[in-house]
Amino acid sequence: MKRTNRRNRTIRTPENVDRVRYHNRVPDVYTLNHTEDDDDDACKSVVDVKLFKIIGLYQLLQPSGIHVKWYRKVLLGVLWITFGLQIVQIYGLYYAQNDLRRFSSMTLLVVYGLMCLYKGLVLVNHGDRIWSTLDLALYGFVSSGQRNPAKLDRCKHMLTLLLRMFIVCSYFTLVIWIIGPYFIEGSLSITNLDGTVSNYRLTINNLWIPVADYVYNMSAIWALLYLMESFILAINVFCWTIFDCYLLTMCFVLNAQFHTIAFVYETIGHHLPLPSPSFVISDIHLMKSDEIKLHYNDELVHNIKNGQKIMTKLDDFFNIVRPVVLAQIVNGSTSVIILIYQISLMYIEGSPIISIEFLKLFSGFVSLNIELYMYCYAFNHIQTKKDTLNFGLYCSNWTEMDIKFKKKLLIAMNFNTAHKQQIKTSPQSIINLEMFSNVNVF
Repeated sequence: MKRTNRRNRTIRTPENVDRVRYHNRVPDVYTLNHTEDDDDDACKSVVDVKLFKIIGLYQLLQPSGIHVKWYRKVLLGVLWITFGLQIVQIYGLYYAQNDLRRFSSMTLLVVYGLMCLYKGLVLVNHGDRIWSTLDLALYGFVSSGQRNPAKLDRCKHMLTLLLRMFIVCSYFTLVIWIIGPYFIEGSLSITNLDGTVSNYRLTINNLWIPVADYVYNMSAIWALLYLMESFILAINVFCWTIFDCYLLTMCFVLNAQFHTIAFVYETIGHHLPLPSPSFVISDIHLMKSDEIKLHYNDELVHNIKNGQKIMTKLDDFFNIVRPVVLAQIVNGSTSVIILIYQISLMYIEGSPIISIEFLKLFSGFVSLNIELYMYCYAFNHIQTKKDTLNFGLYCSNWTEMDIKFKKKLLIAMNFNTAHKQQIKTSPQSIINLEMFSNVNVF
């Protein structure tokens, strides 16, 4: 047989000397469609780097940046300042206990504000670990000659569109909340502890400060309070968007990589048929058949290692985000219920539906539901794709292999089955689309 071109005779799994010797002995048995363009593809990433730079996440995570330590320290300082302002609002809840609408509104703002600060704190404290997990987004993370980049390409396009829509929606909501006071005339009536009613000039959220109403309504104090509320809201949106962009990126990448490795499992033993038993087997044919089987064993081991690499990144990712995700699900579900209550109360009291106040509540309700849906959707599909690994192994041509191959395949299946890493809100409640539907039904 004519020797193939050296450029196209690249080894699929060139990780040990034995495999190199095997290929040198039988160059006509196995040829890969590997080109120099594949090396360029291996350096590509599913991550939307341009978007990450725009929203500030790239500068926060990159370990080689000359200003990364300074950036993280500044953000940490800003988070602590915002935390101090939020603590004041917790104290103000005591003075709002006679006004249920005011109390629910302040509770929503404080709880969700603290949730956003927690997300930012996790990013600052685990920046290097988070950057390491993003290696999974590289096209070349799964090193296999049968790697199919089509799934990663689709993942990149879908993820880019989704994240950019999410950013636009989040900051659009921020703009609506900030400019609201300019279009709403009047004052906010609040029932005090002693039963008296005070009127306060409208701000973004009318956060509580320990001053009398006439001081609160002074132009200078009002402007200062307005700036403080704008600052708090901007930090909240910044923290939740950069964390959610990271989380969604990892979820979509894990989905695509599990699909890729499952596809690779399926191709084992099919891309080169074994010699038919009806053939007259000479010594040369016997040698080649044994070496082909040896190659398939090596290929299986190599792809099992690829699967273990993905599982390791999955474990690292879950260990980082699990506390945040659990808090987010509980907090988001509670916030949705509070917003439904406030919108219903506005309707019952006869407040106009076409108003900035209603638009603020409705936009917040939509943003929270989108965020909850993305969380449940993303984690649901990680589990779905992870479950396809064993099916991919089963679809390989294992029936034509030797007992050594079958034992390795069985071990790989047992390993995949034993990996029970999931994020649960309770022993029986997994974060998936069913949970999202239950929250909205409630």
